[in-house]
Amino acid sequence: MKSIRIAHYSLLIVLLFGIVGEAQVTGNEYAARMAENSEHLRAYTHMRKTEIYWRGKLRSTQFAQIHYDPTSGREVSEPLGSTSDNTTSHSGPISAMITKKVAGDVKENIGKLVALVGEYLPLNLDKLSAAATRSRTTPALGGGSMIQISDYVQSGDSMALTMSAQSKLTNQVLIASSLEKKPVSIDVEYKSLPNGIVYPSSTVAKWEAKNLEIRISNIEYHK
Repeated sequence: MKSIRIAHYSLLIVLLFGIVGEAQVTGNEYAARMAENSEHLRAYTHMRKTEIYWRGKLRSTQFAQIHYDPTSGREVSEPLGSTSDNTTSHSGPISAMITKKVAGDVKENIGKLVALVGEYLPLNLDKLSAAATRSRTTPALGGGSMIQISDYVQSGDSMALTMSAQSKLTNQVLIASSLEKKPVSIDVEYKSLPNGIVYPSSTVAKWEAKNLEIRISNIEYHK
């Protein structure tokens, strides 16, 4: 099963990336590295911090412990608590009604933004395969490659994946999408564990039309 999956990745990466040249990896090498990286990463448990910003101020912080189900390989999140702040500081019955309405709107928008992020991340093999014919590869600043994909989830969106020349693994994903016809940006940064395994260390999603930003940090990986 694992060999079939690696072969599937191999074909996909060749189609998507067309990677050639001394400073870049072959499709087979990249596929094998990514398959092995994902396999190793699922053996870890880590902490996740999710911060909600509205109108430039931190409004809520949530903590969770993340591990992976050994049978399905799916992510399992166990909430560890949260802190929150009021959206306004006014008092009185009218202001209280306004605050309740604003809080409801913000909560709804948070749900919409979280759902949109979930459509893009984690990267979906089938969606990437479908987008293969719409991709192009260019050299990345500092070495490595940048793979640019359009219409990944919705018409008019774009996604750029940057691959490190050193690790031969993805180190950044930049997504330009939209919600209610207003721009949304998603920026994912990757870091390496001491043994070289890469993981998504931070994700920042911004919906400026709604003054909303979500920051997700993955930390403290351990077995």
